[in-house]
Amino acid sequence: MLSLGLCAMACLLPGADARVWPGEVALHGHGATQRLIVGDAVGPTLTADRTAQAKFSTTDPKIATVNEEGIVHAAGDGTATIHV
Repeated sequence: MLSLGLCAMACLLPGADARVWPGEVALHGHGATQRLIVGDAVGPTLTADRTAQAKFSTTDPKIATVNEEGIVHAAGDGTATIHV
């Protein structure tokens, strides 16, 4: 099993919070995937999709990789953090 912690690094619009959906991911099995959405939010409401402008990185590519579109791929067992 792969567990991911997700970290949004900055607010994107004044008055809005940068959010990553889903906020937590658990992938089961090598090759499992999950697409991340990055956006501005006011309260629970997504006000702008910023996924295309986001930059993604992983703390451990042996555990999880992430591409420029925000698609996370399980590469091994363990825990990794995806930074946005």
